[in-house]
Amino acid sequence: MRKTFISVITGIIIFFIFINVGNVITGPVVCEDGWRSSLIGKQGACSHHGGVDNTAQNFVGIISVVAGIFSGFYLLNFLEEKQTKKERGKYLEEHKNDPICPTHNVHMVKRFGKYGEFWGCSRYPYCKITKDIDKDVVELNSEIS
Repeated sequence: MRKTFISVITGIIIFFIFINVGNVITGPVVCEDGWRSSLIGKQGACSHHGGVDNTAQNFVGIISVVAGIFSGFYLLNFLEEKQTKKERGKYLEEHKNDPICPTHNVHMVKRFGKYGEFWGCSRYPYCKITKDIDKDVVELNSEIS
């Protein structure tokens, strides 16, 4: 929830930055025929000049919305990926002494069967390799080399 909130706030900030920078770059609103006045946008200021030309401001608005949405999603994806890497590192640290499947080179997991506890490949049912739980883990890892 916190990551989503941060991403939305970032998207909104990027939106406003793009709007402000875009308005500075495009300059003030002009009439269709190019006439400039401080009154443009007020009632009747461009009525004799073909109306208000909002093309540049519309373009800036569209780009700002796209940039805001993109940056929000990008940040959310970045934060989730960072969290995933952190969790994976924690998992690997906790299971560093678990035996490794000789076929797939992945950690084996403790399983419980009708004959008791055993190590089984984490890719079960595609891999049915098992090891006796009573064997020394160091011995199991050295068998692979």
